[in-house]
Amino acid sequence: MTYAAVDLRQMPLIDLAGQDGLQGAIALFGSQVNRIAPFQSTSVQWQGASGSLLRLCENNFRLRWQGDESALIAALQAATAGSWVRSLPWLTAIAYPAAHLADLVPLITPTPPHQLIGLPLNCAAVGRFEGRSLLVWHHRLDGQAVVELHMATMHQEAIASGLTMQPDGLARHKG
Repeated sequence: MTYAAVDLRQMPLIDLAGQDGLQGAIALFGSQVNRIAPFQSTSVQWQGASGSLLRLCENNFRLRWQGDESALIAALQAATAGSWVRSLPWLTAIAYPAAHLADLVPLITPTPPHQLIGLPLNCAAVGRFEGRSLLVWHHRLDGQAVVELHMATMHQEAIASGLTMQPDGLARHKG
């Protein structure tokens, strides 16, 4: 028996990138956005819906959204003339309860200078699993701490089958 991943189907993953990305994020979510560094995140709200916003670099962000995707994308596009906003069809994620982060650490090789050991809440790191790139994001969804693994859609099946959560809590590689 394995532990179930956190269900992300009703929570789109939206990227905001370009020269006006920061201004668009501030326009919708407030000045707190400007206080997070790259690979840090914050909880955000807009029109009664919530999400987690991860800063990828100066003007680029990734958002796990728990509301109306099309309304949010339209609002971000209106606020950012020099940016693009979209869900990327080639990007997907698997999420587990954050209690399993320590179990995943020995299996994922972090890319320097990133570290996975003790990855704080609202932080992300880049790593690799069996040669495949991952973004590991530790944040809150619906009040629950989770660890999301972002990857290319074409690698999801291989990564998901390679990582399983066993009843004893250990992440094991099926080999």
